[in-house]
Amino acid sequence: LVVNNLKPMHDGIPDHLASEDTIKILKAAKPKLCVLNHLGMKFFRVPAEVDAQRISEESGVKTIAPKDGMIISVDEGKVNERKGKKDAELKNLSDFYE
Repeated sequence: LVVNNLKPMHDGIPDHLASEDTIKILKAAKPKLCVLNHLGMKFFRVPAEVDAQRISEESGVKTIAPKDGMIISVDEGKVNERKGKKDAELKNLSDFYE
């Protein structure tokens, strides 16, 4: 499940998904994996990796806070994370796909 988790904590702005909302969604949906997406500026104060760990612990769902260029492949229930190619290595559109 890919979740647009904008903020680590609620700040009163409606319609902005925060980590507490993500935890509720994960408890209800019970996916095998959650990938946080659309991380907002507040994650400069609370590192996304730290919040992903908290979400994992509270929801019981493995949660990943990806970094730019990270490739996440899910194969037979295993999650493999690795760095993708650097921008300088991408010459053709097909270079985005492996």
